[in-house]
Amino acid sequence: MFINDTPLSDFGAKLLSRSISPAEIDIQTYWPKNAMRPYVGSKARYYYKTLELELELKGSANEIEINKSRLIKALTSASVAFNKLEHIYTGVIDRASTGSQVTGYEVLKVDMIVFEHEEQQSINIASQSSTIYLESNEITPAVIFLLPSADISSLTLEGFGESIEIKNLTSGIEVIINGENGTVTQAGENKWLDYDSWSFPKLMPGENGITISSPSVALRVEFSPRWV
Repeated sequence: MFINDTPLSDFGAKLLSRSISPAEIDIQTYWPKNAMRPYVGSKARYYYKTLELELELKGSANEIEINKSRLIKALTSASVAFNKLEHIYTGVIDRASTGSQVTGYEVLKVDMIVFEHEEQQSINIASQSSTIYLESNEITPAVIFLLPSADISSLTLEGFGESIEIKNLTSGIEVIINGENGTVTQAGENKWLDYDSWSFPKLMPGENGITISSPSVALRVEFSPRWV
């Protein structure tokens, strides 16, 4: 097991068990009084999963307390992986408690609220029209990096959910539209006032047709495919 890419053994702990719940689902349903079958909405919204961990701690009372504190701090907001080839679970602690406890031995129980995703992918868009294929089954936020080779008064991007317009691009200065944390920056400075869209960039499961209104900009997309 890894916590933010750090082996669990570095925290003086061992994984005893894990349990991953299905995602919480919100879907509109309604059964009219005289109908023979219910109405089921065409769109479902998927929320967090719950990751339950049991971690073994051994050592002196002082060593156990120190390692338990380090573990809780690391897991407060973390990415957890059980094998480098498996999916990753990123989220926050919902609850932590002590299970079995005897001299020199303790079990730490941790519940986390998480989303499931793959390792980050990075794609360079080499033309004004391209396709990104998302193999996972959940809507995935994207981070867009724009590097103009000329001054551009207005640039339009399609294929990242809602249409995106970004204004006042300067040659050689990178703009980042971050769908993960909802920010727009240019050379590290806030550029929100030059951003026009109903939402932040995201990719849908399957094919995403990407178009860029100007050939004078290099575009790179980073995303971590999400799973229900």
